[in-house]
Amino acid sequence: MRRVKRKKSVYPGRQLQKVKRHLKKLLILCCVILIGFIGMRATLFVKDSDYFSIKEITVSGAKVLSKEYITGLLSIEEGFNIFKVDIDNLSRILKNEPWIKKVKVERSLPGTLAIHVEERMPFAILASDETYLLDADGFVITKPGKGGKSYPVIKGIERAEYRAGDRAASEKIDRGLLVLRSMRHSGLYQLSDIVAVNVSDTDRIAVKTVYQTTLNLDGNLIEREIARLKTISKILKKEKRRIKQMDLSFEKRVVVKFAKKEVIK
Repeated sequence: MRRVKRKKSVYPGRQLQKVKRHLKKLLILCCVILIGFIGMRATLFVKDSDYFSIKEITVSGAKVLSKEYITGLLSIEEGFNIFKVDIDNLSRILKNEPWIKKVKVERSLPGTLAIHVEERMPFAILASDETYLLDADGFVITKPGKGGKSYPVIKGIERAEYRAGDRAASEKIDRGLLVLRSMRHSGLYQLSDIVAVNVSDTDRIAVKTVYQTTLNLDGNLIEREIARLKTISKILKKEKRRIKQMDLSFEKRVVVKFAKKEVIK
């Protein structure tokens, strides 16, 4: 009789591989737990260590607001652990200050809290029932103080009340600000050359300058009006102080009226 050869069982080998896989998973789990424990202990050490206490608070970019005022808004004292500071919350607090347009708060290890701000720049005064100091985007900074620097006044606005930090948004205000920005960017007039912008009639905006000149602009075509203003730049530079009135609202001409005679370009 033939002897039947028995196949060797592979079960012990499979079982060994299974045990190895379980051991590998267990080892990985232990490593994760160990790393987590070390990280937790390190975090506790960092948060309790005097090495990471705030030793200096720096403020950059501020010209109007003082360092003392800005740090006072945050109520943070030197010696406080830098990792316990809520950076996002500090930024939100500072953004609530109407003078601040943008802010960035950073940790500079081991112990410096760095604050960089971009302030809103005064641009115009809005004259309604009350007066408000605006930036170029129409945000209310504050009420203008007496004896300070003068800015162009936007007139012809209906009754409105605003709080510091609000955006004074209306078609008339937006047109007035656009006129001021465009005239300044033209290079022909500085902001200090403009006394007032009357936007009571947005189809015919009147601009008064320090040279006692009145400029009439089509409020619907401001870019065209400024382009026309540039075409007579030579006359403006030479006769700016003698021009009594300038009307750019006509379709194909600019009328310049001098103190004694009228010139049609």
